[in-house]
Amino acid sequence: MLVAAMYLAQVELARVLTGTETIILIDDLTSELDNNNRQKLLQYLHGLGNQVLITGVDQIGGNNPEFSGMFHVEQGGISTG
Repeated sequence: MLVAAMYLAQVELARVLTGTETIILIDDLTSELDNNNRQKLLQYLHGLGNQVLITGVDQIGGNNPEFSGMFHVEQGGISTG
């Protein structure tokens, strides 16, 4: 969670220095955080209002409509779900 906090501090610094919103990219969130901290981070990211792209092998948002826009890639094909 410390690394995530440092990363989010960079996002805020970029916002202050440039006056623009950044796109937040996170790779394999499920391997780095337990479920409780993952949900806290997702709620925080949702509150920022930035565009967030998260890659991983597990679905992290569940059926929560706030975390929509999941894409599934398999053998070169892309589907939404």
